[in-house]
Amino acid sequence: MATDVTTPLVSIIIPAYNVESYIEETILSVKNQTLSNWELIVVDDGSTDNTYSVICKAVDSIQQNVTILQQENRGLSAARNAGMEKASGMYIYFLDSDDRLTKNALSVLYTLAKQYELDAVFFSATAFADDLQAAGSEKATKKRIVEYERYCDRGVENLQISSGREAFTAMVNNNNYVPSVPFTLYKHSLLEDKHFVDGILFEDNPFTMEILLDAKRVGIINEKLYERRIRADSIMQIGVFDYVKRFESRFIISEVLRKKLVSIQDDDTLYSTLEKLYREFVRMSIEDYQILLDKKIEDCIHLNEYNLSRIGITQFQVWYNDLVTDLHRQIGLLQKEKEIAETQSNEARVELSRIKKTYTYRVGLKITAIPRWLRRKFK
Repeated sequence: MATDVTTPLVSIIIPAYNVESYIEETILSVKNQTLSNWELIVVDDGSTDNTYSVICKAVDSIQQNVTILQQENRGLSAARNAGMEKASGMYIYFLDSDDRLTKNALSVLYTLAKQYELDAVFFSATAFADDLQAAGSEKATKKRIVEYERYCDRGVENLQISSGREAFTAMVNNNNYVPSVPFTLYKHSLLEDKHFVDGILFEDNPFTMEILLDAKRVGIINEKLYERRIRADSIMQIGVFDYVKRFESRFIISEVLRKKLVSIQDDDTLYSTLEKLYREFVRMSIEDYQILLDKKIEDCIHLNEYNLSRIGITQFQVWYNDLVTDLHRQIGLLQKEKEIAETQSNEARVELSRIKKTYTYRVGLKITAIPRWLRRKFK
């Protein structure tokens, strides 16, 4: 994209929904950034509390460019996509509406991106809780914080630079693939043909995969520049996802990954890496579907309350049944091979027994008796 002296260095996009208690602190962490010349885009995704009023008050004293968008509630992906359409910065950053940035976060990330000509910079995070009962008890909350910080660890000591595909392969195979979008600064031009899949959970997974497969140069640092809030009513807390939405989301993501596999068959290493991720989402979607099947029929007939249609369920059921049928077929083939091997083994034993009864075999034993005795004696 063309730039001039008035172009913001970074566009910060904050999607917000019913976060009246947290959004002011989040915006304040942006306002206090040491980096100058940025723009802030806050998207109110149809909040039903006082979120919009708090946003307006919080940005009132900000001297930088600020845009506030309002839309009907369409979900996190739609809010981020709306923010991207308005963004004009050289780089784009997505901040969740209940979390915080460290004071020098954008300065560190922008400096690295410019100095090393990076398409994306991946970094780490820490976690905190205003209420130590957020996870049910103080012990559980502290455990959640430790687990989250372990999950966010990038597994590097110094800045690591590579192609996006090399980084993707290393992350997945080293079990430190962290797809969370708020832990990355993106070059605007890299996102021009990208969007978040609308209406699903776990939307960061396909988005980050697409970014890494397209990026020429990415940087990875382990500096903790993001502060994740652990709270009881967060969308990301355990137990919030309804099983239908979770199944739908993971199935849709597995389909995105499957289609991407078709386009990279010429790269064996990348293919095996992406296939590993694909199989994991298939496994999780099957588990979710089994839970769905275990529910009472009454729980499944109100699918009009969800974005998942009856046709979608039927299609997956056909796919699931085909998968199970294929597994049974493979088991059947293995069973037949086992039976053939056992039959051949039995036939071999019968043939050996017959040979031992022949005159030729008995004569051979007598002729070789002395050589065999000598071999055993002087071995």
